[in-house]
Amino acid sequence: MFANLAYYLVFGLVLFFIINYLKMKDKSIKNFLPIILIYIIIISGVINNKDVSSNIFLVVVVEFFLRLISNLLTSDNDDNLKFIYDYAFYIIISLIVNNVFINQVDSVFLAGDALKIVIWILIILYLYQNLKIIDNPVIIEEKPIDNSKYREYIVTNYAKFKNLYNNEIDTDNSLLKNLLYAIMIYEDKRRNKYLRAIDNFFVGKINKLYKVGIMQVPSKIYLTDVESIKIVENKLTKIYNKYLIADESTMVNKILKDYYKDELIVNNVTYIYNVINNFLSLR
Repeated sequence: MFANLAYYLVFGLVLFFIINYLKMKDKSIKNFLPIILIYIIIISGVINNKDVSSNIFLVVVVEFFLRLISNLLTSDNDDNLKFIYDYAFYIIISLIVNNVFINQVDSVFLAGDALKIVIWILIILYLYQNLKIIDNPVIIEEKPIDNSKYREYIVTNYAKFKNLYNNEIDTDNSLLKNLLYAIMIYEDKRRNKYLRAIDNFFVGKINKLYKVGIMQVPSKIYLTDVESIKIVENKLTKIYNKYLIADESTMVNKILKDYYKDELIVNNVTYIYNVINNFLSLR
């Protein structure tokens, strides 16, 4: 019994990493059912253990709970829990495939015409998924965070990051320093250290840019959090020296617009910056 649970836990964890990787590679993918079904069918054939494969749908259940825990730890936005409805559907379909197909054959690795049918079904599912993405692209929108419930979060994380990284920041310019903390808080909220640890597994293994470190700097190589802070500090300093505007709010806006080039992100980071400034003015 415990041996079977170990199988489900291990394969569920692997599925969790696979889906995270696919999400990172193409954020427009929303339907993971074909991938999940292919995965549980393949592992049912590979392990060749009837006791395990008879309830192989539990791999999807394990992956669901891992994702639920991950989302609860990394987000305070209820919108990010909408995936529960998708997983209810995934689990039901996986259970049906488990009972109607996997449990009815000696081996899921079919031969001849039966194998051709399964292959064509999987191809159709794959094409449907990709054609759907092309015809109806999903746009992931940045949401405003100008909300009082984030103020305590911002102040708490400002104190935490200042304690961790204050000695690593070279500039004495209070505007740049507080802007660095604002970006740090914003990027960490979007992608916390646990998800960044997963991302780091892929950095350098594929010749492409990944966003790495606490500041989420585009890079083809692994960067520590401190290295990412240094890179962003240098970029902000160059932008600051380019404008040298006396008015603080105008200067902050100019720097962030040059750095992010996205109005909503600029507004969100500006909000964090202002919360930090207000907190410091009360001390």
